[in-house]
Amino acid sequence: MSLIRRYFSRLAEHRAAREAKTSKAPGADREGDSPWRKARHVDALFLFVLTSVAFGLGATLFALASPGRIWLYQPIFGSAVMAAAGHGFVEPVVTPGSELEKFLKGDVEAFDVNTLPENSPTLDRIPPTAAQSIYLLWCVSAAWKVFGVSWSSVAALAGFLYALNAAFVYGLFRLIARPVPSALLTLFLVLSPVQLGELTALRDFSKAPFIAGGIWA
Repeated sequence: MSLIRRYFSRLAEHRAAREAKTSKAPGADREGDSPWRKARHVDALFLFVLTSVAFGLGATLFALASPGRIWLYQPIFGSAVMAAAGHGFVEPVVTPGSELEKFLKGDVEAFDVNTLPENSPTLDRIPPTAAQSIYLLWCVSAAWKVFGVSWSSVAALAGFLYALNAAFVYGLFRLIARPVPSALLTLFLVLSPVQLGELTALRDFSKAPFIAGGIWA
């Protein structure tokens, strides 16, 4: 019995010593949390810098590039033009040689919605190629309502999507690496000519931030 008592006595002493070692004085909680707070501040700083760079780079690429040099899948944006002109989200019947056809082919940079007839002919439904990117077309039509119907007006939307993708990519790297390596790897991808080339294909790239966000979540 004395041996058992001695065992439990030593066990209690060991437990008490461990609790005394891990206990903190008043105010120590804030000091213990400081490394985590610093890490959060570093993450916030890196996210701000990375998203700012990505937004500026993506928006500038669209603002400077002409529609004749980059392919945005321009023909699918007919319903976005109609929505921006106030005719509803419908697919227009494009007349050969019209200004709308030139705009949707990328031959001209901007389109004047006032040139659309009041009762413009429309198709019964949106083509499948456009319906696959319905959310993108809604976003583009909203941007055109604010900034005017032009391909350069898509610059802000492209920059936002590029910045959002950079934020989620940084979050993915942070799952396996510290802030500095994660930021450097994310910056490498942001500046990558391959990824910048994909950004110009906005229909395809617009899916990237949501895929990255889904994986991160």
